[in-house]
Amino acid sequence: NKGTARVDVSASADDAGGGDVDVAPPALSAPALVAIHAALMLLSWGLLLPTGAVLARFLKGGFAPPRGSARATWYRLHRACQLTGVVGMLGGFVAIAVHKGPAQFVGFGVSLAHMYTGIVVIALGLQQPIFALLRPHKPDAGEEPSALRAVWEVAHKYLGWLALLGGVSGVRSIGATTGIERQRPGGGGWRW
Repeated sequence: NKGTARVDVSASADDAGGGDVDVAPPALSAPALVAIHAALMLLSWGLLLPTGAVLARFLKGGFAPPRGSARATWYRLHRACQLTGVVGMLGGFVAIAVHKGPAQFVGFGVSLAHMYTGIVVIALGLQQPIFALLRPHKPDAGEEPSALRAVWEVAHKYLGWLALLGGVSGVRSIGATTGIERQRPGGGGWRW
């Protein structure tokens, strides 16, 4: 029934001569919502956010700003990876929240640990763009950074790496929470 809609054209009590038309969009199935969650989180925490962090850590001095731009290329790439990763993370969170519905905190064992870790990681991940918006002015060359700037740099850096560690751990635990088995009986690789 993928892509179908229900239409009720039976006579209503108020309108003996005709009926109401009730067209509801098809709902995504539970496996589809879980797959969307997994794909978006894997893309965000497995590729985009780590790439953005690596750009900031290792390529900071390596790219000059393009002509006519005040921002270095590493920063522009870092920001693009981080913003896209955060949007993907939020999409993955929404998909799993819709899937779980009222049973948000029902689970056991590894599944429950994955969920609580995910909540903490999402909170840490969301604070990064908020930190970016509240970033104090960068000192000019030869100037000492203000105390607020120094605190901001430490918080942004280390809380970002902590979020990344948690996010990668959450992606890594996907096999335990979804029932992916590592080996087929008798060998032969991965199976779902």
